[in-house]
Parts: sequence; structure tokens; C-alpha cells
Amino acid sequence: MRERAPSHNWLPPYLLLEAELYGEAGRHEDQLQLLDEVHCLMREQGQPVGEAEVYRLRASALRARGAAAEDIDDCYQHSIEMARRQSAKFWELRAAVSRARFWCDQGRPAEAREMLANVYGPIADSYSGPLHFATWRMEWGQGR
Repeated sequence: MRERAPSHNWLPPYLLLEAELYGEAGRHEDQLQLLDEVHCLMREQGQPVGEAEVYRLRASALRARGAAAEDIDDCYQHSIEMARRQSAKFWELRAAVSRARFWCDQGRPAEAREMLANVYGPIADSYSGPLHFATWRMEWGQGR
């Protein structure tokens, strides 16, 4: 575990970014170890703000390592639930998109579309910027 002062509240987001980079580099064991460290640090600091991202990244690492589909899906589900408890729409959408991709790869595109519609629809309905519902329909609509 890294040496750190307990007041380093800024450290978890940076470690999450590092964990994501480990995953992109194919260093999934290092990624999982760092995610464990980040999760402990968040709990020590009482700052679970990025906890949903910890579980999303864990699911991605498990997926890359060929873990059981149930374990991967449980991590995605936990990520979505954490984001909802925190009213963190960005993290919820990010986890839902990752889970939808996983479900599509598992041959479950209809379930993926339904889940994304439930998460993305309310966001798109209340937001007129780049997250427009039509963009989602083009990518995840009936043609996919």
C-alpha cells in the first residue's frame, strides 16, 4: 500500500485514473490490486464518491481476465446501485453503458437496450446538450 497522509482526499480520483490506465495496458492484476487499495482508502476517508467507478473498473478487469459472467455482472450491478444511492447520474450512465456492452457480448442486446433506456432516457429528456436522446437511439436503437 502507498504511503499517504490521511488528509489526501484528492488521492482516490487519481488512483482510479491510474487503475483505468492499468486496465488499458493489460495489467489487470495490478489494476485489481490498486482498486482494492482505492476502495480501502475511500472507506478510511469516509468519501465513497467514486466507489461506483471502483466496481465498474473491477468488472472490466474481471471481464478481461475471463472471470465468471455472474461475478462480472454483479460488479456492474453494484456500480449502478452505488451511483443511484449517491444520485451520481454520470457514474450510473457510465456503469450502465459498460454493462450494456457486456450484455450485448453475452447475446442479450434487448435487455441491454431496455436497461439503457431506463437510465439514459430520463437524463436525455432533461438535458438538451450533447447527450441528446437521438444520439442514443442511433447507437443503441433497433438496428444494433
